[in-house]
This record gives sequence, C-alpha cells and structure tokens, in this order.
Amino acid sequence: MSGPRGYDKSDLSQYIFDQHRPELRRYISLNSLEEGPRALLQALAQGLDLQPSVHELPTLLRRDTPAHNAQYVAACAHDLQRADLHGRLLILDGVESLTPQTQALLTEILLRTSGRAEPLLLLSTMSEETLPLRDAGVPITWITEVDLALTEEEQRQLGVSDHSASGWPLAARLLAQNQPHKLKLLLTSWLMQLEPETLRSLENASIDPNWPLSATVMAALNIDPNFISDALGAGLPILRKPDGRFQPLTYLQDLLQTRLRSIHARYEALQRTYAGLQELDSGRVLRTLLQVPNTERLAQLIESQTDLPAFARDHQDVLLQMYGAQQLNREPALLVLLAEIRSEDGDDRQALMMLERAEELGAGTLEVTRVRAALWQRIGRVKEALEEMERAVTRLQGYPAEVQATVYAQAALMHVTVLRSGQLGADLYTAQQYAQRAIHDSLNPSTLVIAQIVLMCVRAHYGDWSVQHRDTVVHELRLQQHLTPDGIRAAMLLCSQLADHDDHAVLPELLQLLERTVQADNVVQQVELQLLRSHLELRAANPGAALLRAQDAVRTLNTAQVTDASLQRRVIEQVLITHLYTMTPWPHSLQRSLLHSYRKLVVTLQGQAAFTADALQTWHALLTGQARLAAQLEKMLPDLLEVRSPAYLPVLTLLIQQRRITDSDARLQEARTAFGAGALNSTLAMLAPDIDVPTSPRLDITLFGVTPGALLNGTPLPLSPRALVILAVLALGGNTSRGRLMEILNNDHNSEASLDQALRDLRGALGRVLETSAVQTITQASGPRGTYGLQRYRLQCDALRLISMSRQQRRELLALPFMGSFAYQWAVDRRAEYAAMRDALKVADS
Repeated sequence: MSGPRGYDKSDLSQYIFDQHRPELRRYISLNSLEEGPRALLQALAQGLDLQPSVHELPTLLRRDTPAHNAQYVAACAHDLQRADLHGRLLILDGVESLTPQTQALLTEILLRTSGRAEPLLLLSTMSEETLPLRDAGVPITWITEVDLALTEEEQRQLGVSDHSASGWPLAARLLAQNQPHKLKLLLTSWLMQLEPETLRSLENASIDPNWPLSATVMAALNIDPNFISDALGAGLPILRKPDGRFQPLTYLQDLLQTRLRSIHARYEALQRTYAGLQELDSGRVLRTLLQVPNTERLAQLIESQTDLPAFARDHQDVLLQMYGAQQLNREPALLVLLAEIRSEDGDDRQALMMLERAEELGAGTLEVTRVRAALWQRIGRVKEALEEMERAVTRLQGYPAEVQATVYAQAALMHVTVLRSGQLGADLYTAQQYAQRAIHDSLNPSTLVIAQIVLMCVRAHYGDWSVQHRDTVVHELRLQQHLTPDGIRAAMLLCSQLADHDDHAVLPELLQLLERTVQADNVVQQVELQLLRSHLELRAANPGAALLRAQDAVRTLNTAQVTDASLQRRVIEQVLITHLYTMTPWPHSLQRSLLHSYRKLVVTLQGQAAFTADALQTWHALLTGQARLAAQLEKMLPDLLEVRSPAYLPVLTLLIQQRRITDSDARLQEARTAFGAGALNSTLAMLAPDIDVPTSPRLDITLFGVTPGALLNGTPLPLSPRALVILAVLALGGNTSRGRLMEILNNDHNSEASLDQALRDLRGALGRVLETSAVQTITQASGPRGTYGLQRYRLQCDALRLISMSRQQRRELLALPFMGSFAYQWAVDRRAEYAAMRDALKVADS
C-alpha cells in the first residue's frame, strides 16, 4: 500500500488489523527500528513468532558470526512459505523509513517468496519506488493513492466542493473543518524535514510544476535530478498522472512558490532563466502560428503554459494580431486575460469587445464578471462595477478556495478604492467582510497582502491607525518583487494612507518597490504613480512639487491619448487642488479650460465623480476668491465630506477662516477622522497655520455581551435599544443612508418614525455629554442620499478590534453573544456570523 501522507493508509491498515484474530496478527512500525538489515530480520522473526527449533531465520540470527545477506534471504523466504504460518497477518508500516540497504534486502525476500508467502503481509509506504516490485512478476496487490483518494461524491458529503483538494483526504477534512491554515502548517513542517538540497530543488521546480522537467531545464535551474523520488519518499502530496508524469497538489505547489518568492534574488534569477528558455520556444511557435494557423497546435501551446497570465502579457502583441485574424476563437480563457490586460493598459473599448467575444465562446462566467467589474470601475461606472462584482461573489460556490479568496480580495479592494476616490455606492462593512474571507481562505501572499491593506484602510477610517499592523503588511510587501495589478493598486493605497497619517518611515521603500514594479509601457500605471507622488508631496506640505507631479500626469495622459474618463477626472482634480494649495494666481484661460474639461467629464461619468456639476462652483469660488459664495460652499460641505472630496479640507479651512463655521472644533475633529491626521495637518500648514486642531471626543462602543452599551469620554450613554442599534450600525458600517437605517428598524411598525426617534435619542445622549447642540453630534449629509456617520469621534469598538486581536482574545470575545438578545434582524444576522467565526476557531483548536 503506497501513497503520500494524509491518504489514510494507517486507517486502512488498522481496519485490516482489526478484522484478524488477536493471536494471529502483528503490527510493526518500521519507523522505530534501529538502522540496518539485522533489525528488520529480528522484527520479522518476532512479528511472525518464528521458533528456533522449527524455523531457519531465528537460528541464523542467534549465531555469533553474522551470516551473509543471501543466507538471511533464503532462510526468511523458506520460513514464509511454511504451512504453520498460514492465516497470520503481519503489517509492516513505514517501509520508506528503512535505509536503502535494508529496503533492498526486503525486496529480495519478497522476490524469493514469488508471492507464495503463507502469512498475509501488508507493507505500507509513502512511495512505491521504495520497493521496486511493480514489474517484477510477483503477484502483489497494489493499493495506491488513486485507490485511497476520495471521490467527488465523498468530498461533497464532507461539505467540500473545493476541487483543489484533488481527493486528498487530509486536505478535504481540514477544508471541511474550515482550517486551510492548518494544512499550510503541516506542509511547512514536512518540508522542513527534507534535506536542504531536496527542498531547494522542489522550490526551484515549482516554477514549472509539470514534472519531470527536461534535463536542460533542471540543469539551468539548479535542480537535483533525484528531487521527485526524494520528495515521494518523504510522503509529500505529489500525484503520478496517467501519462507517467508527476504534479504536486495545489496547496503544496502554492507553498513552494511562496517560499521561492520570499528569496528575492534567487526567484528573480530563476524567473529570468526560465522565461528565457520558454520565450525562445513559445515566441517562435506563436509567430509561426500567426503565419500558418494551426488550431490544435495553438491549444497545445496554451495548455502547456504554467503561468497563462504572464504568457498573455509577454506575447500580447502577437496574440492581438491573432485575435484580429480570428485565430483565438477557440480560446475564450485567453481572450478574458487579454481583455484584462487591455483594460489595465487603458484600451477599454477593445477590452469590452474581447469580453463580449469570450462570453459568446463560453468563457467562465466568474472570470468574465470579475474582469468586467474591474473595467467598469476604471471607466467610472461605479454602480455597474459594484453590481458586477457582487454577481461575481455570488457565483463563487464550488470554486477552489484560492479562487474565492482572489475574488473576495478584489471585491474588498474595489469597495475601499471607490470610497477613497470620492464615489458613491461602496460599503466599509462589506469591504471588511470580504477582506476577512480572503484572509481566511487564502494561502497566496499576493491575495493576503491586498486583504490586509483593505483592513488597514477600514481601521483607518474609524481613526484606528496601527503601526504594528502596518509593519506586518509592509513585511509581506517586501517579499513580493512582482505585484499583480490589484497588488499595485493596493500598495499605492497603502502609501496614500501612510502619508495621510503622518507615517513616513517606510514610504521611500514602498515607492522604490512601485518604481520597480510599475511597467514602463503601462501608461495607466505610470499616471497612477505620478498622481500618488503628487499626493505625497501635498501631504508633505510641498504644493509646488505636488503641482509639477500633477502636470507630469497631464502630459503623460495627453501624449498617450488615454481615453479613460475616470483617470482624466482624477488628474484634473489633482491639478486643481494642488494649484489651489500653491496660493498663486491662475491664468484665466487655463482655469476656464480645466473647468470646461471637468464639466464634460462629470457628464460622461454620469454624476459619479467626486464633484457633481454643481460643485464646479466650489472650484470657481476657491480659485477666484469669491467670498460671496461662502454660504453656498457651507451648504455643500456635508456632500463634499460624504464623497471624500479633496475639495473638502480647503473649503472647510476657507469657511473657518471667514468665521462661517460655528462648530469649527467639531468639524476639524470630523475631518481628521475622515481624511487622516496627515491630510488635515498638511492642509492647515499650507493654508491656515494659526488654526489648532482640538482632540476628538472618544466614543467606546461595546457590542459583545448581554448588556451592550457605549461610553463617551468615559461617561456612560443612556441609550434606547433602537438608538443603540443605530449606533452599532454606524460604527460597523460607516456612513449609512437613511433608507438603509429604516430597513434595519423594520421590526418596528413605523420604521421612519422609529428612526427619527432613535436619532433623537442618540443625538440627545451625545449632546448632553458634550454639552453641545444635539444636531451637531452625528454627521448628516444633505440631499436625497441622507447618510449619517460618526466621523467626529475617535471610535473604539470591540467588534472592529477583532481584526487585530490575538487568537486568545478573539476566542474570549466571541464566547459572548453579539448585542445580547437584540431581536432586530440586522443584529441577529451579525450574531450568526460571529457565532460561525467562533465555531471555526473551536474546530481549529481541536
């Protein structure tokens, strides 16, 4: 019986052992034997209860002078064929632990019996290569990992639809128990038991996991030719395919690649070497196929690629020509990848056409939906982007855990970037939930770091900036020399957050990483990087340098003729805002040209831009110094805050200087929480250095336990149940619309009246402690959106701290009920989610 670790060989051995009469069965663990053939022979003699007076082997073993191996083999083979051993069972477990010399002796003994042994011998090993008996003509029953693997039906019965388990019983059980991280720990411990040479060879070979590799590739990548047999002997989950080739299971392959990527110089050198070998072959074949089309040969070439996205990007010029020549009509998956690449490069029109064609050809619905969502976001159609992304999330059932984690991470990043770019429709609570799912399901470092950055942004929104969390994320980024497009966006987002929070320690290092990673021929990424540098200069109170960077972005866009309206909007906004901070006169013609372009973009983007068409008057007032519009600016202030408009801070500063704001302390506190301390401090340093920022009131909310409640600056808040539910929703979900709050209170007969009463209760309790007007205690955006928020407070909430808690702290908190026995459906649903999290921790502990 042979198979890797985790294939339940021991369970089957135990079952067979239990079926035999106790006096006729023996079990020997070869792992505990001393080294050398003699120890094995003694174990055989004892296990079969051989007697010196009857059997030859114990007589030989009693001699003072050791016999030759041939004598031991002959004696043992003779004894095994004696009738008095008929019906006995001897299980030898762990054959792979024997030395090669001892394995050879055991093989000789079995060959000499020619399958006529009287006792039933069951030998268990991790690799059939340890006993080369398959083709020796001996009548042996072989049970391999193919027989021991779970069927798809057995996996479904366990509740596992993840195909990446590939029938591996150990993986299926851990996935069923929601413990993918325990699987990673086990695999890591097994790798650590290998010889350094074998481990290094496995890591290097993970670049192309279709083994064995050619002698040329192994020599070029410094791979030991015996690495497969060594890995099989160690019981690693590597499967023999019907064609005689080998392939590591998904989880092992991911772990090997993660380890390889963590060693920067070695990974890059191997990638260059392997890419050179592949490029010579793939590029030549593609160019030939372009001239002499051959559908089957193209399909074989694509199927042989171990990194299809990299293949698509490296050869996109030839592939685009093939697309134009209708030669990719049988490759829908490749078309989706090309569409994603064209979208990232700013060619949205061609990307959409490719996606439509891929869909017609039967491309996977999930991939098409995911790529289309990213495309809608890039061109500013945020509502469609979020809806499409939600459709992708709802279609994840049955996909491998790693695929699900990738989509969750992309969805989480989309929600946060939409919020950060001043557009509507995204939700912080949803971003947090998706990011946590990605972290739970993924072993891929690229996916994990994106999700971690999203969680940092969520915490930052609530005024909770953790240097420890930052260090963890930056360490993960250091291990990645090649970021995905989403990884690049996440890293840029992290840089912005660091600057907004006056956290500059690691910014230079991250910028160097982005400079190395952003592709020179990707205009969109280049513009994004120029915008980031402009933003960082502004946060460092260098408006002149910020303006130069923004103008660089304008020139790059115009030179490349990028038609991405969303990116154009952001570039113009950055030019406008940085020029405002320079406090220098504007040429009238330039001002008119920029505002005209901006007005057209707002129409193109269907009002989803950070400034609506009406908000253009905000710019006009700021740029021309028309104080008569101050009243209108004050009226627009809540809307500008809600969409996180970059105009909010200078507008607020202007109004405070003109004494148009009566509650300036509260507004500044609100601005610091919403935009970060660095953003507010740099604005004041440039425009109003005489304004001091007061300390925000601290709001501590406890939602776990029988009696949830809240403290404001240490003073308990007397809140009605409805008011406490509203407070909890605003704490966990961020800005929330009036309509959504009424839905949450639908337990009450009149939810609108209930909401108004709950808001009065909440505002009244906050106002009494702060000794201020009740209406100023909760942020409220005017207009039909009517959202409410807690931006004015330094928010601390036990449910939000779950992200950064230790395992023990999380276990203790989740042991308490969420919001006691509150019957509102929103609280009931959250209670169920946290209960599932608690149960998952219990399973992991067991």
